[in-house]
Amino acid sequence: MAKKFTYLFLALLVPGLIFVFLKFAGSNRFDVPVYPQEGIPLHSACVGEVTGDYRIPDSAWQVVSSGTSGAMVIQFPEQHLNGAEVAQAVKEEIGEGVSFFSMETLSLDSTALATWKSCVFLLEPPRQAVLVDSQRRIRGFYDLGHRDEVDRLRLELKILLEKY
Repeated sequence: MAKKFTYLFLALLVPGLIFVFLKFAGSNRFDVPVYPQEGIPLHSACVGEVTGDYRIPDSAWQVVSSGTSGAMVIQFPEQHLNGAEVAQAVKEEIGEGVSFFSMETLSLDSTALATWKSCVFLLEPPRQAVLVDSQRRIRGFYDLGHRDEVDRLRLELKILLEKY
């Protein structure tokens, strides 16, 4: 009889101790990768292979950031995509800390937009949006014409802004 109580006590005690240990000593931390990832270079039509610590150049950042301090999603125009709808929906869900910038507002010709897209933001087709953190590092590339990519953007923004 005493043996049964000992086993029952241990069966209840061990999961309880594990729970207490994980609650106070562990932490759930998610992270969004920084591009280019180590060992996986990105390719740019202007500079070729991009590796290591890449940051959006100051001159380009000043044009698109307008003094914002949080994460920024830069969108390039596409005929089949309404980027304003996506931006509005994500802003409503995420709230503060994220800004959207549409390259359409710069009124550049298609060649200049393609240069910005490929050379500065390292975007390759079919993607037309890039997530940049407050330190000007690229954190993700997205094709906003696909629902799963928009969902991934929302999730990565929540992780980046620690709103989970």
